[in-house]
Parts: sequence; structure tokens; C-alpha cells
Amino acid sequence: MRFVYALKDSIFERLGNDTGQLDDGASAESVRANRTKFFDLVVPVVPFITHRTSRDLLTQLLADRSLVPVSPDLVDLVGRHISDMRLLKNIRNEYAVFAARLITAKRGVPELRADSVFAMMVYKNVHLGDFEQIALGRSDLDTLYKLSRDLVNQSIARRRARISEIANSAALAEALREKSERFAERLNWHVDAIRRSGNYQQYTLSSYTIGTETFAPADAGTDKFWQMLIADGNGPTANFYHYGSQLPVRIPIDDIRQLLRAELDLDDWDRRERQALDAEREEAVAEITALRRADFVDLVADPAFTLGRGTAEVTFEALLGETIRSEVARDLIRRGFIDQNFALYVAQYYGERVSIRAMNFIVRHVQPNIPDTYYAFNGPDDIAGVLRETKADFLDLDSAYNIEILDHLLANQHPGARTVLKRLAEIDGPVEQAFLQAYLSGGAQAAEAVRRLSATWPPILSRILQVPDLQPESRLDLIDEAVPHADPDLDRQIEEQVTTYLQDNHARLACLTRPTDERSTRNAVALLRQARVVIDDLTVLGHDVSALVVADSLYTLTPGNLRTALDNPPSLSLDIVQKTDPTVYDYCIANPAAYLTAVENDGPTTVTVADPSTFADIVAETSSWETGLTERLCRAAAAQCRIDRLTDVPAEVWPALARSRRFPATVNNTAAYIEQVGGVDADLAGLLVDAGAIATPEAEADRLAEQKTQVAVTILRSRETIPSAETRATLVATLALTESLAASRVEPENGLLLGELLRYQICDDTADLFQPFAGGDWDTLRHGIECSTNFADFVTPALLDEDMTARLLGSASISPTVRQAVLLRLDEFVPTDHREALRAAGWFAVTAQPLNPTQLERIARVTCDAELVVPLVDQLGNAISTDQTLSVLAYLGHGYADLTTSGATPTFPNDSHHFQVLTRLKEEEHLSRVTRHRTKPQISVTVA
Repeated sequence: MRFVYALKDSIFERLGNDTGQLDDGASAESVRANRTKFFDLVVPVVPFITHRTSRDLLTQLLADRSLVPVSPDLVDLVGRHISDMRLLKNIRNEYAVFAARLITAKRGVPELRADSVFAMMVYKNVHLGDFEQIALGRSDLDTLYKLSRDLVNQSIARRRARISEIANSAALAEALREKSERFAERLNWHVDAIRRSGNYQQYTLSSYTIGTETFAPADAGTDKFWQMLIADGNGPTANFYHYGSQLPVRIPIDDIRQLLRAELDLDDWDRRERQALDAEREEAVAEITALRRADFVDLVADPAFTLGRGTAEVTFEALLGETIRSEVARDLIRRGFIDQNFALYVAQYYGERVSIRAMNFIVRHVQPNIPDTYYAFNGPDDIAGVLRETKADFLDLDSAYNIEILDHLLANQHPGARTVLKRLAEIDGPVEQAFLQAYLSGGAQAAEAVRRLSATWPPILSRILQVPDLQPESRLDLIDEAVPHADPDLDRQIEEQVTTYLQDNHARLACLTRPTDERSTRNAVALLRQARVVIDDLTVLGHDVSALVVADSLYTLTPGNLRTALDNPPSLSLDIVQKTDPTVYDYCIANPAAYLTAVENDGPTTVTVADPSTFADIVAETSSWETGLTERLCRAAAAQCRIDRLTDVPAEVWPALARSRRFPATVNNTAAYIEQVGGVDADLAGLLVDAGAIATPEAEADRLAEQKTQVAVTILRSRETIPSAETRATLVATLALTESLAASRVEPENGLLLGELLRYQICDDTADLFQPFAGGDWDTLRHGIECSTNFADFVTPALLDEDMTARLLGSASISPTVRQAVLLRLDEFVPTDHREALRAAGWFAVTAQPLNPTQLERIARVTCDAELVVPLVDQLGNAISTDQTLSVLAYLGHGYADLTTSGATPTFPNDSHHFQVLTRLKEEEHLSRVTRHRTKPQISVTVA
């Protein structure tokens, strides 16, 4: 028995692994030769086939006419990689079986190509184990398919994001043109808040600086300012000024972001030209279209399509290299012989005839319930085939989230469309939200989907606004579909972004400007109401829409809007508004500041209320207004508009009526106001002062006596709001009180009040009136005494202390009768040695009734004033003795005291009083000589 072995020479290399440490090839070969010594004979064989001749052999093997032909390109590709005859024959034989069954017998999927089956037979023979995993979806090819779909979806998402950036860039430029003034208001408010919150209250904003360019504050409302601000990226500098002092304050760019974040994203601004951006957007749209239909071969060919892995970007070629383990298989994929439908090329199909692409979707996505948003079909028949071949619940699964499938369902009014849309709305998870965004951006039937969703699902509006790559016009079109189809009975929580969008774009919505039917119109206006949208200009709306907006008060109160709402009346006065449209009238009453501003800016309107007969009712309805607003209304009313009886309107409006002088100053009105407010406030005070009098109906004078008294007392006590005591007394005098006001009801105060009470005979002229004022200042008491006719009769030291007595006796404006009465009781009023009081008494006595010697001696002792005392001594004449005279004069100091020293020769001033007194002393022989010098202002005497 002999054994014959057919072995490759390379087997000895594998057996000679222990020769690796030998450097010389010949020595290593000698070692390997020892391992063949158990062979008796080694016969070399000339190679039958090489990679250069395998193509010809494979061509011969496939030349059988019973086989379905394979393309020469595929034969060439396989021949370059496989040169083993047995392997080639196995490939041929297996291809013959598969082709006969799947293609010839038509048991495979429709449109099955021979090249696809043959390529899979090559893969089967090269990767036997992996081929078996295809049936389970676990092969390397399945892995590559999943990676390809991930790459496609990720690449589309990136391009959608870029389209969004480009759209936002264009939208930003438009926003800067349309909203720059609004942005400037917010910036100026922010800067002023900084000024007020710091130690800069005395500064004023003079300019802004961006980079090297300076802008006036008014220029912050231009688009150039905002374009430069965004381009600079560092925030502006606010320059404050105060009397030559400059104070720059930097506004961080993050503050600007926060300030405008609801309407302007600074990070999305791209400064490239619009033409370049449009070209980039068109390129991105084209790439998305290509990606949706991209197969393996397309992804390999374009390295721009990558899959992100952390920070790395991996091309499909790289994914192919790391996933598929043979070059022949990789080449088959690169050349398109193995594509995404590979699993269908080696399996029998027993269902109705569907396309390969449809079947691949079923296998890859429907059966494992893996959605593929962008999977592309070859047409409606493919989708119809998918719907026909799948179970009834397919549309209620994630795998139904495909743009073309939903397009098909909506376009054909398929009941399954409701199933898909209902599921999107009810689940509203991350998968659903991502698909809805993609569909609203790329779905051909997006408008129909929005119409259906809007009727049942309130969040659809915000979802439309959240689609990042939706073009502005497309977004507007979808909103235009959603608004008129929104069910008004749904409980909607409208997000701020929806309100802002509708507020900014309502004039561009056809459903509002050109409504088509009544139901849609009502739905649209109901949504505006729920979104709290306020229409700036009613004229842009359709007539029916405008009428509903007016009925719901969803417009700003401007002259133009009011005239549109009221069909252009002759005036916008409230009486005319009320008569024309009570709803508009109620809206004006509810928004007083806006209404008053509108009236002030309306040329034809000259008054807020024209008809006096309606004034009281209209004013009554302003009781909830701020007083300042009611005042504006009243001041602007026709001159004849007045409230005769204050109690006919709510007390809340009385201050405004007082400010605007819209009611008469009668006792009834004044008393009611005082009772309500608790006194005379500044508003009533102004009215009373302007009126100058408080009227009392003659027929009711007696009945109103007590009321007049109360009013009088309150007015007299209102020195804070009516500072002038004379004005208060004048007002009280006009009341014509039937009885004098009791002194106990008067609050004392410094000033003219005491005197005015007496001058206008408001109070009785008694000590009781003066007593509360006794502790006040002299001017108060002086004016009272001047106006009193009885003061001399009741004056007591309790009313005049010594200081006041000194002032009274020295005041020329006080009646001599009063001063004489005090002088006669000098000891009572000046019980102490009060120098100023006694001096004043002395000087008054010089021109009035003479003092007695005792009083005179007291004055001399305290004042020591020769100029005062000598005339008083002279005034007494012979009524004072020589001894008393000498005693009095002795208090006057040097010279006068010498008069008691015999032989002394003092001198004295040369005036008539000194001469008379000295002459009497000489006559009484107390002096021996009295000489009056003509050349000197002296009188010299010699004491006897």
C-alpha cells in the first residue's frame, strides 16, 4: 500500500515555524527539508492556474448556456482575487443552483440580477461562516448595513443643521432690519438700569463704542449698529458723560445674549455673503437628496459623508475596511455588485411580488421594528407592496416612521395616516419628535400632516417652530396651515415662542389676511386669543377676521385701529365709541393708558368726552384706573363736562376730578370729599384755592350749618396742603358761618392764622382764642393783636411773657391803646428786671403817659441808659423831687453820680432834656452854675 499526498509547498513554511530565529534563508530551508524526510518521493507540479489566468478559466466555467449570464466586469473582478480552481468551480456550481432557483424559476425577489446572485456566491465561498449569519442578520454585511444607515442619518442630520444655520443667518439679517429699534430700546433700558444701579445717577449716556467706531444712542436703532456688534463679538461700551467727566462701561456680549435671547441668537450669525450662503444651502439640500437614496457604492465614492465617533470622523471606506475581512468582498461592495439588498439575493420569496427595495425595507426595518426616516423607495408601488406584505399593526410601530411612507399615506387619504399621526402625537418621545421634525422639513405632504395634527394636537405649532432646518417661507406656510385648522375647544398651553412668532408674522399669514371660510376664520382668531396675540394693524386683516379680532379685543389701541374697528367715526371720544360699539368701549376702558395715548395722537379727536350728559357715567367706569389716567381723561373732556354732585360718581375718581377742576367747590362736595379722604388733600386744596370760595345754596344755609362748621375746621387745620393761612381764612369766611367758631376747635400755628381769624371774624375776639397762641412766635401774636379790637380789655401776663411784652411795647404797629394798657400794669407784665422790657416801656412812656418816680428809678437802675432816663426825668417835671431826681440820675454812671458831690464840675450832653433837668436842680439851688456852651456840645455844671 502506497500513500500519495498533494500538498502545497507553503505547508512546509507553516510547519517550520521554529526556523524563525535563523537569519539565512538557505539554512532555514535545510531545517524544513529535514521535516520531509518521511516522504519517499516529492514530485513538483507545474501550476495549472494563476490569478492572471483565472479570469479565462472562470469565463469558460460560466460559458454553459444553461446558466444565467454574468457580466464580464464581475468575472474580471473575481478572477483577479481567486485563482484556486476548486474554489472557482464551487462558486460556479453553487451559482448554477441559486440562479436556476431564484432567477430562472422566479422564486427570488423581483428584478433580481444575475450579478447580485453571483457576487453573493463568491462571498459565500470566501466567508462560509459569515454567510450563514446573513439569515440571522448577524453577518459582517449586516453590520456594514447598520453602519451605512447610521452614516446616512447622521450626515443628513448634519446637513439639516447647517441648513438651519444658514436659514438663521438670513433670518437674523432680516430681524436686524425689522427689529433694530426694538433691540435698541432693550439695550438702552439695560444701560440705564446699570446707570441707576451704580453710582452714576448724575451721568447721561452720550454714545456707544463698538471696536473703533462710535455711535450716538439714537444710532443703536439702526441695523448697521447691530451688524457691527455681532461681527465684533465683544459687546459694546456705553460712554457716560457728566460735566466734562467721561465714564466708559463695558457691556459683556453675554448680557446682550441674555437680553435678546428670545429673538436673536448671536452665535448663529454668519458674515458671509448671501449668495455664498444660498449656494451652500443648495449643496446641502442636494446632498440630503443623494444620501436618502445612497447605497454602499455611493457612500464609498464620496468621502464627504462620514460617521462621527467621538471626535473622529470615519469614512465609509474606512468602515468597509474594518468590517469586511477580504479584499474580494470589499471590491464587490465598492463596485456595487453587493449592495444593501444583499440578504434578498440568496433567499427564496413566497409572497406576492414586491420590489427588492421594498422587500429590503421589510426585512431590515419592519421585521426588527427599526425605523429609518430617510429610507428611499422606487415609487408608490414599493410602498404599496410594503403595506400589502406587512401585518396590520405595522403602521402602529416605530418602523412606520419613514418620510416616503407617510407621504404615500397622506397623499392617498389612507386610513393608516391617522394611525401614524396619532401615534406621533400620543407618544411624543424623542424618536417621534425627531421623525416629526424630519417630516415637517422634508415631507411632501407636510402641510396635510399639519392640518390633521392641528385639529387634535395643540403642540404642533411649537413643533413647527422647533424644526431647525425649515426654511422661513416653508415654516410660515406650515403655520398658515396649522392656525386655521386648530380646534378652538382644545385646551392649549401656548408657548412664548409661538406667541412671539404669531405676533411678528400675523400680517403674512394668508389665513388671516385672505380667509377662505367662516370656520377657518373663527379657528384662527380663537388661536390668536389663546396665544395672547395683539394685532398692531387691523387693516392688514381680512374683513371677517378683523371683525372677530375686534370682538375679542385682540388689537392694540391706536388711532388707526380704533378707526378701523369703529368704521372711521368723526371722533374717538368715549361717548361716541360707546354709542358705536360697546365692545370697543369696554376695551378702551380696560386699557386707559393706550386709549388716552391713541386719542392724543388722533388729529380729528379734540376731546375724550364730548357729550356732557354722558360724562358722569363714563367717569364712574374709570374708578379702577390710576388717578393720573382719570385726570388725563377729565382734563381732555369738553369744557362743559362737569360733575355737579360729587356723590353721583365713585369716590375713587374724586381726586382726579379735583385735579382737573371738574366739580364745583360747594359745601356738599367739599364736605363729602373731606369725609371720604379724611381731610383736605392736595387735590381738593388745589380746587378750593383756584375757586377762591366755597358756595352754599342760600336756601340750605341753615340746614348746612353744622356741615359748614366741620368744613371750616378742617380747612383751617390743612396747613400742609394750603400753607397760606390767609387763603384758608378767606375760604372759611366764604362759608358765612352762622356762629363764630369756638376757639377750642382751632389748632394754633405760627403765622397769620390768629390775625386772619379775627380779621374775618371767624372766631370771637377773646383771651380764649389768644391763649393757645401765647406760646408761639411774636409775628403770630403781633398780627393777632393788630387784628384784635378787644385785646387791651383782656390782655394779661398769661398772654404776654416779658419777652413778648418788650416786643409789644416796642412795636409801632401795635395800637397805643394796647401798649398803654400794658404800660399801666407794667409791674404785672414785667415783674423782674427784664432789661429789654423795661427799656421798651421807658421809650414808649417818653411819648405816652409819664411813669411814676418809682418805675422811673427801676428803669434807670436796670438800663443805666442816660439817653432814655433823662427824657423820662424831664417828662415828670416837678412831679419828681430833687432827691428822687438825684437818686435816679446816680444810676446813670460817671458824671451823674458827681451831682451829689459838692464842688464837683461834671459835664453833660447839650440837649434840651439835660438842660431842663439841670436847670431845675439849679433853681432848687442844688447846682451853683449851669453853663450851656455854644461851641461845644456840652453843658457844664458846678455842684453847690
